[in-house]
Amino acid sequence: MAFETEIDRVIHWKLFHVKQHGEALSLEQIGGVVAKAFPGERIGGYMLSTDPDLSYAVALRRGQVYVNQYTGEVLGVRPNGPDFLSRVHQLHLRLLLQNRAEWGKKIVSWVGVAILFLLLSGFYLWWPVKRVKLSGTPSGRRFWFDVHNTIGVFSLLFLLVLTFTGVMIGFEETTVPLFYKMTGSEPSKPPEIPPPLPGVKPITQDQAIGSHAPPYRAPSRSRSTYRIPGRPIRPARGFRRISRPAGAAR
Repeated sequence: MAFETEIDRVIHWKLFHVKQHGEALSLEQIGGVVAKAFPGERIGGYMLSTDPDLSYAVALRRGQVYVNQYTGEVLGVRPNGPDFLSRVHQLHLRLLLQNRAEWGKKIVSWVGVAILFLLLSGFYLWWPVKRVKLSGTPSGRRFWFDVHNTIGVFSLLFLLVLTFTGVMIGFEETTVPLFYKMTGSEPSKPPEIPPPLPGVKPITQDQAIGSHAPPYRAPSRSRSTYRIPGRPIRPARGFRRISRPAGAAR
C-alpha cells in the first residue's frame, strides 16, 4: 500500500507516462478528442497531473481514458472495477470479504486487538527478566526462547505503533468521533455554494481551474481531479490526490 501509486504507474506505464514537449492542450481540446473517440459518452471529470511527464485522464462511464496532453493521443482505456492492486489493498483491509456486514474488516480489526494484547502481555512477561542476549546452543530451547525475547523487545515499539494505528482505523466509526470529542473539534463541512445568478453564462472548465495559470504549483507527482456537473446549476468540484514520498504510509 505504501508504494501502491508507484507500482500502479509501472504496471500501466504506457497509460501514465508521456514526454513533455510544448504546451499542454486545453481541457476543451482534450474533451473534444475524447468525445470524438467515444461519441455519445458524457465526460464525468478530468484528472490532471502536476508532473509534466504524467498523462491526463478523462472519466467516462466505461472507465478512465488516458490522453497525452501534448499531442491529444488517446493512450488507452482503463475499465472501471477492481484490478490487481485494488485487490491487494482490499486483502489488507478486508481479506477480500466485501459485504454490508463488513465481516472482513471486523476480522482484521479484532485480530489487530489480539495482536495488541499479545504485544503488551509479552512486554509484561519480559520485563522482570529483561533478557536481550542469546545463550545455549542453536538447537536448545533456551536459545530459541532468547531469540523470541530479543526480537520481540527490539521490534516492540514499531509493532505497537503499527498495530495501534491499524486498530484505530479498523474501528474508525468509534475512534474518530471519540478523538473529535477529546479535542473539542468538529469535522470540516463542505462550503455552501450559492446558486448562479439568472442569466449568467457558465465559465469553461479551463477558466474554472485556471489551467493556463502555471499548472505545476502543487507538490510533484500529484494528480488533481475535477468532476464536471451534469447540470449547469450544479457547481463543479475538485480535489487533489498527492502521492506520498516513497515508503510513506497511506
